[in-house]
Amino acid sequence: MNQIDILKNVLKNEGLRYTQQRQIIWDEIRSSTEHRDAEEIYLIIKKKIRLMYPERLFIALLMF
Repeated sequence: MNQIDILKNVLKNEGLRYTQQRQIIWDEIRSSTEHRDAEEIYLIIKKKIRLMYPERLFIALLMF
């Protein structure tokens, strides 16, 4: 099972759908070995997703 399948299963179990935004957030969280706060993650992801709002990130972080 690859990482995308794992994410899809996590989301499905929570009653949520898979989106590219959630995939980018998931990838960013998994890419670091260091603890980062939500603000740091948001600033990185904001460069990748033009219309990223902090609220969306915080909701996604609660899911993961």
